[in-house]
Amino acid sequence: MDKYNKLVSKGQEAYLNALNEIGWFEISNNSKEEIEKRLSKTNKPTNYLFSLYDLGFDGEGFENPDVYEYLLNEIWGIVGLDIVKMSVFYARASNSIEIEVQTKLSSYTRSIELNSDWIEDNFIEEFVNNQILAGENINKKFFELPTDDQCSQYIFVTQSVYDKAIELGVIPDDLGFFYYQEQKEEKIKKLCQEIEKYKQETLNDPEDDMAFNNVGYFLYELYSINHEENTMRESCRNFEKAVSLNPNNDYALGNWSVLLYRSGQIQNDKNLIKEGIELCKKAYAINKFFLYNLACGYAMINDKATALSHLKKSLEEKIISAGDVKNDEDWKDYLSDEDFLNTVNA
Repeated sequence: MDKYNKLVSKGQEAYLNALNEIGWFEISNNSKEEIEKRLSKTNKPTNYLFSLYDLGFDGEGFENPDVYEYLLNEIWGIVGLDIVKMSVFYARASNSIEIEVQTKLSSYTRSIELNSDWIEDNFIEEFVNNQILAGENINKKFFELPTDDQCSQYIFVTQSVYDKAIELGVIPDDLGFFYYQEQKEEKIKKLCQEIEKYKQETLNDPEDDMAFNNVGYFLYELYSINHEENTMRESCRNFEKAVSLNPNNDYALGNWSVLLYRSGQIQNDKNLIKEGIELCKKAYAINKFFLYNLACGYAMINDKATALSHLKKSLEEKIISAGDVKNDEDWKDYLSDEDFLNTVNA
């Protein structure tokens, strides 16, 4: 999802260049001109993917055979498949819709039990892609796009082009993209409200070190979402101000260290992580709770011996549980490491 958001934030030209790079226009049924036309009518960048669809339909209203027949005829037109005979009818005895498709190569059947007016689950994937297109030796298939309503949209491309589109961020890698996007926007809104609230507190009392820490913390949370350098730097400035007001503010030191850890991961810069470790050492000198954070920092720079030494002590002093460690992304590269497993399972 981050790849897609990053690409579309660069504008329509960058999006079209990415499509060109992966050979989209050579394989898609839609011309470059058609996609450009659709893009020009798109109201916001997160909707760029809707310019790519080959097949679109409302997923509701599939309680009678005519709707399935209409959809299948749409599909044959996109695929260019020569259908010798097709039969779609309602079977009263079984309360089902029966489909039979005959091509020059083979015959395909599908029985759909009517228990709702929504299109059968996986109808496109199982019947169209896996049975008919595979049976006809067609190397393209239909891939579902994320949508923000009950309408379904599909592209008709090869697996290799689809994989490249995911890798380059032309298409989000999660069908729940718009659901998570909505959640993300709501979270950003709430974070901005918290940031403004604590900024006001710093204005009311310029000596309140915890108010500056809180501004820095919520900016860190925002940076974890938007990955913007300016957000990270503003967060740093607020933590720095908090520590200048109170050098023993362990929360500001610890939060500042975690910000640098995350920034180092995002920017693939171990020097930032090392800076975070130095700050975390200061926090730990005040509060032993930060020993686990220190262990995580050393894990990120692949100092295994030091990381496991601090982790062992953290577990012994019950600062963290073994279960929480195993679920912590900071240790993902150690999950199959024998020494790590011996430490957390001791």
